[in-house]
Amino acid sequence: MWNRLQSVVDEQAQALMHTAFIPIVRESGDISAGVFDEQGRMLAQAVTGTPGHINTMAESVKYFT
Repeated sequence: MWNRLQSVVDEQAQALMHTAFIPIVRESGDISAGVFDEQGRMLAQAVTGTPGHINTMAESVKYFT
């Protein structure tokens, strides 16, 4: 199950980079991608991405549930 979750977020990150309009996203991987449960807890995160984005995303998503 863990490998499948990791594959999902890695594919999500690749899709973000391939469809980005801004070159800095495509060239430097300045993104974050993750999968969350219904309480807003992060279950998996992509290996690409910046720590600032990942930490902010992990903290803020729980307020949107």
